[in-house]
Amino acid sequence: MIDILKLTLSDIFTLGGNDSIILNSKEVLLMQDYPRHSLEYAHLRKISGLYLDTIRKTEPKIQEPNHYLEYGKGNTLKLIPIKYKYWLQGRNFAKYFPENKKTYTFIKIDGKIVEEIDELTIREYVKDDLEQNSINGNFDYFNFMMKNKEAFDPKFLFMLESRNVEFKKDTKDTAFLYYQNCIVKVTADNVEIINYEDVNEYVWRNQIIQRDFVRCDHHGGEYRYFIYCASGKNMVRYKTIQSVIGWAMHSYKTSANNKAVVINDTVISDNPNGGSGKGLFCIGLSHVKKTEGLNGKKTDMNKDFEFQTVKIDCQVLVFEDVKKTFDFEDLFSIITEGITLNYKNQPAIKLPIEKSPKIVITTNYTLSGVGGSHDRRKFEIEFSDYFNAKHTPEQEFKHMLFNEWDKSEWQKFDNYMVNCLQIYLRNGLIPCEFDNMALKKFIRNTRPEFHEFTKDHDFITFNERHSKKLIYEKFIEDYPDTKKWVTRERFVKFLREYCTHYRFEYEEDDDKRGLGRWFMVTREDYEYIPNQDNLF
Repeated sequence: MIDILKLTLSDIFTLGGNDSIILNSKEVLLMQDYPRHSLEYAHLRKISGLYLDTIRKTEPKIQEPNHYLEYGKGNTLKLIPIKYKYWLQGRNFAKYFPENKKTYTFIKIDGKIVEEIDELTIREYVKDDLEQNSINGNFDYFNFMMKNKEAFDPKFLFMLESRNVEFKKDTKDTAFLYYQNCIVKVTADNVEIINYEDVNEYVWRNQIIQRDFVRCDHHGGEYRYFIYCASGKNMVRYKTIQSVIGWAMHSYKTSANNKAVVINDTVISDNPNGGSGKGLFCIGLSHVKKTEGLNGKKTDMNKDFEFQTVKIDCQVLVFEDVKKTFDFEDLFSIITEGITLNYKNQPAIKLPIEKSPKIVITTNYTLSGVGGSHDRRKFEIEFSDYFNAKHTPEQEFKHMLFNEWDKSEWQKFDNYMVNCLQIYLRNGLIPCEFDNMALKKFIRNTRPEFHEFTKDHDFITFNERHSKKLIYEKFIEDYPDTKKWVTRERFVKFLREYCTHYRFEYEEDDDKRGLGRWFMVTREDYEYIPNQDNLF
């Protein structure tokens, strides 16, 4: 008896119907000349007259070298986890712990470029690979993996090796912008071009700007003129807005210096319509930094998955058009401690402040809240009403910004943004007194009716004592509909806000024998100068 018989299909064809050689062999190895399930393979088997059941008992299934799928007993496919792990890792899939050993995400590495992915991306990659490499219509591997849910379960994929990836970071005095053709190193006084092969650190793929950087003069650029118009063509305010652009482009931050930028309209209205250019401003940022936008009207900070669309490579997070009741205090911990990203079916990822995105808030209203805790966490600017519903940027420039730019206009834009970055690196955020910001805060912290009641300052006589009860009753008499909202205690708080806003001195006491509870507003050489101390 022959111990091992090795046959090719040609040998089987030569044997014809003589199966005695096979039956008298301890083991038969079928050496294929043709792909399994090919027409030639089936035809030769048929005409050879062999006992296929006998052959299958000893015939090993043909495997791709080191493939993660194998045929087992009963001619069924099975997945070999260790081979699957090495196959994925050989294609640069890995897991990455952004901050600690408790939370992780999946990544794919291409040279020095890193992309954050999820299990669906891995499934898509496997699907495409099996579909493209199927042989003569044999989709056994493909069908098996597409039905195998466990193979793409995050808990199963946890077996992937962990990669310690060190990303290139901005420093206190230096910022880096990543373009297709180079890295742009920006300091307060210099712009340097660096090749990717000359850096050792990694870069997030989504942070690479999909353009080539070319040095040019930016002064004729449309975005530059758009920002100038949005400032009301006021050079002081224009420089402030430029510094905000630079702030958003500089990813360096600490818990001590981090702020949120709040962009408002200069128009005072109970029903503001927007249209001042805040949206285009943020679109401009998204063309140089990885930006995510959240619908501010629907934002609910108490929801578990409010930030599930925000990835760990996000650099600027925009709360778009937040509603009047938006509570800025909900962002305190994010601004000073960092953001927590909750994804469904995955552990939460806690990013420290150094790796968290910058926060931008756009609104048609003033945000509620007073005091140092609010003021040190935000920097507020106003956009003028140069652009509005009747005069849009598209009407100004005779075309849409960004969408209808040629290569030359994009080059001017890039160089202008670099210039704004340098302004910020030299000066930080530049404070400025905007027209109505202090007044809008005063109205927001009291009521529009109270502003109407006090704006001419004739509801009292300065430097004299007044009964709180009598002045309150006078206010309710003029504005009877406010009685259900404005109590006497709240009205007294409004009086204090009034004095703070107009820089008056406020004094109060209780004269039980005379006026009862009284207050006095003192002024010296009164001249209205808005209180801007805590705006920035």
